[in-house]
Amino acid sequence: GYLVFGKTLESNRQFGNAMIEFQQFRDTTRALPIKKMTLTGTLSRQIGAAISLLMQHLWVKPVIKNGKREERPSCDENIIREIVTNALVHRDYTLMHQPVKIALFQDRVEVENPGGLLPGLTPLNVIHKRSWRNPLLANLIKKTGYGEMDGQGIDRIYEISRRIHLPMPIFRDEKTSFIAILSGPRTYAELS
Repeated sequence: GYLVFGKTLESNRQFGNAMIEFQQFRDTTRALPIKKMTLTGTLSRQIGAAISLLMQHLWVKPVIKNGKREERPSCDENIIREIVTNALVHRDYTLMHQPVKIALFQDRVEVENPGGLLPGLTPLNVIHKRSWRNPLLANLIKKTGYGEMDGQGIDRIYEISRRIHLPMPIFRDEKTSFIAILSGPRTYAELS
């Protein structure tokens, strides 16, 4: 409850790293950082801030509407919401020495949360199997409007990606962390 309703989350020593570390890089590696920010506060505040920040900095694509060119984000806000919410809800809160990390590169976004997948889950079966590391927290986040707790988040991410012709996200289990990678727009030469 403290993670969802606590007023001074970052000042509580027990929850000192219950935050998001956002970094933006100029290229495709971590060699040229542009900015680094820390998103703190309740989990719903962190989710909202991360969505807003990513939607401001994501790649744009031109769309012709009513005869006019408009620049729109190349990724759907619902995909960002699912990925960020999952990172905060499913992180391992016993690993408080690490924050959730969001890295924005020229060609991708990586969202990494402490704690690998639960036993029995793999990046290949995560779309079919359901498991919650923090079911009480998931239920509280549902009440804030950022989650559904229906076990369909990955399904929604794949469906939206397919519908708007985005590359499917890549999920990597590093055993001590779980990483979701959203690909940016690709050049024509990169498409197969």
